[in-house]
Amino acid sequence: MKYELSIFNKKMRIALVLMLYWGGCFMGFSQSTTENLPKQDPDSVKEELRALFVELSIKHPGFYRYNDKDKFDAFIDSTIQTIDAPINEIEILRKAKPIVAKIGCLHSGIHLSEETENLLNQSANCLPFTLFYDKGKAFIWKTFEEQSPLSIGDEVVSINGQAIGAIYEKLLKSIPMDGYNQSGKFQLLRYTFPEAYRSIIEVTEGFEIVLSNGQKHKLKGVKMENTLQYSDIVNQGMSLEIIDDIAIIKIPSFANSFLRSHGQNFQKEIKSYIKNIQSQNIRKILIDLRGNTGGSDSNPAWLSSYFFDKPFRYWDRIEITEPIAKEIKGLNRLFYGKPQNENGKWLWSDKGLSSKEFKFTRVQEAAKNPFTGSTYILTDGMCMSSCSDFVAIMQSNGKAIVFGEETGGGYQGNTSGLIPSQALSCGLVVDVPLLKYVNHVEKGKNVGRGSMPDIEVRSDLEVLLNEEKFMKELIKAIKELE
Repeated sequence: MKYELSIFNKKMRIALVLMLYWGGCFMGFSQSTTENLPKQDPDSVKEELRALFVELSIKHPGFYRYNDKDKFDAFIDSTIQTIDAPINEIEILRKAKPIVAKIGCLHSGIHLSEETENLLNQSANCLPFTLFYDKGKAFIWKTFEEQSPLSIGDEVVSINGQAIGAIYEKLLKSIPMDGYNQSGKFQLLRYTFPEAYRSIIEVTEGFEIVLSNGQKHKLKGVKMENTLQYSDIVNQGMSLEIIDDIAIIKIPSFANSFLRSHGQNFQKEIKSYIKNIQSQNIRKILIDLRGNTGGSDSNPAWLSSYFFDKPFRYWDRIEITEPIAKEIKGLNRLFYGKPQNENGKWLWSDKGLSSKEFKFTRVQEAAKNPFTGSTYILTDGMCMSSCSDFVAIMQSNGKAIVFGEETGGGYQGNTSGLIPSQALSCGLVVDVPLLKYVNHVEKGKNVGRGSMPDIEVRSDLEVLLNEEKFMKELIKAIKELE
């Protein structure tokens, strides 16, 4: 059994979406529907999964980017070998997700088919709250019931008899993130804990919650549509605010589709911000990127030019595997360009007609009127993909001081770009990125990690609940640096 993951799949996506996770990586089922899911032959499932991961190892250019080949292959084999009885689709998902997560690529995903999600996502089987995890403890952050017996800040020690630490340990192993990063996983779970719990831990419509003070609460589940949605979290576009002679530019996303939904054009907004800042002779800019999961590569690359006074490099190169390179032939070379083999590495072309966003491997020009004052960037674990590229380039070139947390996206780059989806006969769908981006940063630095903050500012529950106080303290810290 062999799966042909092709660059020409009908479901191929160019560039990035806001987050793969919001598209259903954590779908779940009602108890009755779960019981009715058909069981599949274990040998057939094992054969299909083995074929899948062999194909991924050939086509995914970052498959062994963060793993020793022999050890990773052994992990895949030992995990698949645990399938020794008839198994349904959600059980297959629970076997496959830790393997995909171990690749260390936040753009790689495996999830249920859309049809199955729509069919089985109708019951009230999500936890009626989400959690904030800090220093080994989990606290209620938001509730989804009008009259919940839980209060913000309550510490949860167990759910349905399982210790919260054991639950998080299992969930973390099932979430893909670049390299060995953990900050992005914890941040993501803050938003998606109910879906993640249902997908990986158990499917039930009833929950017994034990708090650290000994209180016990029996709660009914809610439908996923009543939990936290992306639009609830990122509900405002870009903004500029000037506080104490510091210009604060908030960029919640680099995705053009998101900005258009708020009536904004990225370049027009930034040009007006910079013009405003320079007209007032403001010498400090804080770029708030918390929660920015990426988007169009052209936007952060273009933004970078405002902080350089001479030509600079953004990406070093884009690599692909030999099988993908050999698919680019005939008229497709006009669209994609002809890949080149340089010193045994196949490099993606920047000469095709497919997208201007592949041209950032070239030398980039500085803006005509760059900002010459002091620049600061505020990050968290949700800074991923093209957002993390921007932070890495700014930091590595000494163009900004980074406050906050380690970014979720890789400092050295990521694997994304062209992401075909492949349906498996067992019912799951796998998303496979085919382009390995290598940032033009210091080689060997932060390998397997995101951009590390120059000044760590960890988010705790108090920060989440009192943004105004947090920003005042941050502004004070910035002023103390001058």
